[in-house]
Parts: sequence; structure tokens; C-alpha cells
Amino acid sequence: MRMLEEFLQKQEIDILLLQEVTHNEFGMIRGYKAHTNVGIYNRGTAMLTREPITLTNITRLPSGRGGAACYRGVWIVNIYAPSGTSRRQEREDFYNVALTYLLRSIPPHDDHRGRF
Repeated sequence: MRMLEEFLQKQEIDILLLQEVTHNEFGMIRGYKAHTNVGIYNRGTAMLTREPITLTNITRLPSGRGGAACYRGVWIVNIYAPSGTSRRQEREDFYNVALTYLLRSIPPHDDHRGRF
């Protein structure tokens, strides 16, 4: 955690997206707020935002494999998909069901040319 905190501070990162996180303990990083989503397989995603950046409309997949949030009208989507040939069906389900659900949670905007 100390190395991550030093990296965030040195690089002056405003928003950091992480995948395959295994815990919810990012709240200990000074000057950042953590939005974590560790799912049923004890792995998940996280969005770290520099204070005072505020994310709204946060949506999380129950599996932990993804989340979406809005910052000043811009949607941020953070996912990690199943990989490997032995997990083909799980990967197809992720793209056809879970990711579709996540993207549909993003409300339409007048400037969008279409819908997901």
C-alpha cells in the first residue's frame, strides 16, 4: 500500500482504475477515496479518486468484475473479463450478460449517437 500511495502522489494521479484487487483496504491511502468492488470470487475492481473528486451513480457488478461511475458527465467503466481457453463460457456470459447490464446502467445522454 505504501508503494501505491507513493506512486499516486508522485505521479499526481486523479483517478486510478485497478483490476483483480483482493481486498477493500484502499481507504488508508492519504488524499484518496476508494470505491471497491470485491466480488464472490474474492477478486474485483477498484476506482481510486483524489480528493475532492466525487464519483456519482456508481454501479457495481456482483461478481466484482466491473463497475461504472460518472464524473462531471463523463462515464468511467472499469472491467476485467475472464481469460483463458478453459473459461470460454464464463467469458461469453460476461460479455453478453454482465457487461451488457453494466453498460445499460449508464443513462442515455442527449449527445449519444446510440444506445449500448
